[in-house]
Amino acid sequence: MSILLNIKFRIADQDMTSKVGDETVILQVTTGMYYGLDPVGTRLWELIKQGQLAADACVQITREFDVALEVVEEDARRFLAELKDRGLMVEA
Repeated sequence: MSILLNIKFRIADQDMTSKVGDETVILQVTTGMYYGLDPVGTRLWELIKQGQLAADACVQITREFDVALEVVEEDARRFLAELKDRGLMVEA
């Protein structure tokens, strides 16, 4: 199943995050697993956390990182699917 970018996601409530430079570390409390996000993943995480639609966040990322929208959208779908599968993000 492909993740749709025109819906809102929210960060799972029970997880803890910490920003380290321009990257983010996530502790999934229920499993004890740690995850690391690179600067682009961190920015997408922040924009989603602020309540932006994934599609709007992708447009913002293209402006900030000078990357083609098609590339950002493809990467965002994969990234959001992985976060959703791991229970780190849910559809709002």
